[in-house]
Amino acid sequence: MKFITDYWAQLTVIIGSIGFVLKTIVESYNKKKEIRFSRLHENKILEIKNYYKSYQKLRVALLRLHFQLQFRGREEEILKKLGENIAKRFIKFEYNSMTVKLFIDPDDVITIDEIMKNLSKIDLDLRLTIIQERFPTTNDLPERLEAIFEIFKKTLPELINKIEINLRENFK
Repeated sequence: MKFITDYWAQLTVIIGSIGFVLKTIVESYNKKKEIRFSRLHENKILEIKNYYKSYQKLRVALLRLHFQLQFRGREEEILKKLGENIAKRFIKFEYNSMTVKLFIDPDDVITIDEIMKNLSKIDLDLRLTIIQERFPTTNDLPERLEAIFEIFKKTLPELINKIEINLRENFK
């Protein structure tokens, strides 16, 4: 006890210094954690943006093909060019779907998988339709196209809307 009363000023300085060092370490750790979270959040937003951008580009390419097949005729060169454009857009969208899954909730991953399943079906059906258009064997092309674009017009927007609702809730 005599030690404390004799050296109280020095002990106060030592305890204060230790407290200051601990405070500095904790603040530094929290700052690093905050920066890491901020960068992760920024990457998440960027991946979501890329996902929507690639979805929109694929959507426009599919609409162009639909318009071409329905109203402008079925010229082989134009169909080939549109088909190649859709294939490129589909690959880009597939890549963005895989990367965005790293940043979103598990429920949304299931929805994205559902979107990809529907888009894969559309892609396959369109390829078969274009092949059938080149080498006609049946006359059911209009019905097949309508079935393809029914998925495109109704199912996909519902799934995208489901993801949007979840994202809005996450960013509140």
